Amino acid sequence: MAGEYRLTRYEMETTINFNAEEGTAVLYTRDKAVMRRLDKLVEEFPEIYKCTRETGIDKTYEFPKKYAIPKRPRIMSEEQRAKLTVRLANARAKQGADGDTELPEDEDDLLDDDTEDTEDAL
Repeated sequence: MAGEYRLTRYEMETTINFNAEEGTAVLYTRDKAVMRRLDKLVEEFPEIYKCTRETGIDKTYEFPKKYAIPKRPRIMSEEQRAKLTVRLANARAKQGADGDTELPEDEDDLLDDDTEDTEDAL
C-alpha cells in the first residue's frame, strides 16, 4: 500500500504524562490496541475521555489523571471472594426478576465493608 508506514513493535509506544499541578493526564500512543481501547472509552464516556489529536499513525488522548495513576491491586481472601460470588449471583437473579438490565457499575458496589479493611491493612 503506497504511503502507509508500518511501525515496528518497538515503535508502537505509549506514553502517559501528568504533573502535580494539573488534574489532566495526556496519553500519546502509536499502538493500535491501545487506540481501540481508548476509542471505546471516548465513545462510552465522552465527558471523561477525549481524543485531542490524530494522525495516520498515532493518537493523543486527555482524561483525568486519577485514571492514569497505578493503584494497589485488590487482594481478597477466599471468604471475601465467596461472598462476592453470592452477592453477584443475587444481583443477577434480582436483575432477571425485576426486568432491570443494569448491574452495579463496579464490583465495589457488591463488596462488604470488610474488603476495605483488608486493603488498608496491606
